[in-house]
Amino acid sequence: MAKSQETRSFEGKSANDCYNAGLKAYPAAGFNVWKERSLAWLLMAKKKDKGVDVDSNLSARPTSPAQVTISLSSDAHSEEELSAMTEHIFSALQQALG
Repeated sequence: MAKSQETRSFEGKSANDCYNAGLKAYPAAGFNVWKERSLAWLLMAKKKDKGVDVDSNLSARPTSPAQVTISLSSDAHSEEELSAMTEHIFSALQQALG
């Protein structure tokens, strides 16, 4: 099973801002959010690709600046493919944050 995980900081944004942006970013990146934990700033999402599920988690932390960690895993994808999907999610997240 391949995995990808990346953390980025967002200056001037709160964990709540990042969490809410994640709610928009996942669908924009082709993922369906299936679990929301707003008190923990945690989202769980998945999408079908190559006939299998790609699982993803987004976690926002109330640091200064706020940090977001996006993790992906799949049985049918390489780390490079998952890293490209992670980049697509972060791009959609940045767009949602404005």
